[in-house]
Amino acid sequence: MSKKTIWVVIIISFLGMITSAYTNLLYYAGSEILCLHFQGYETILRSGHQLFFKIPYAFLSLIFCFLVFLFSLFYSETENIKILKIVSFFAILGFIPFIHFIYLHLFTLNFFCLQLLIPAIFSLILFIFGIIIIFKIRKLKTS
Repeated sequence: MSKKTIWVVIIISFLGMITSAYTNLLYYAGSEILCLHFQGYETILRSGHQLFFKIPYAFLSLIFCFLVFLFSLFYSETENIKILKIVSFFAILGFIPFIHFIYLHLFTLNFFCLQLLIPAIFSLILFIFGIIIIFKIRKLKTS
């Protein structure tokens, strides 16, 4: 696995942690969150759609990005393929709640909240890198 690829994953997961931490801060403080809809975030809060199995999406995103960040750093130091597999596992697994999140915004709420969409975009990017990592691991095994 190239150092450049793993450092991109580290940077994206770090940015995801920052945006998720900020969204968590706003969520738990009860502050306004910037949405691309004039009704705002309170529409999501009142609807209960900010939760995935009673856990806020922002918190899930924070944990997911932290785990990808942490294991990516471990891999960059050790270059252990098992750790790289863990990175790809979390990168793929962490995207599952956000599929639900995007579905809710598109088909239930009929609008997107920008502040909540940014961590989902980072999750999508990490998901794509998780798939790329799996293919690179398989390629290493066959060569």
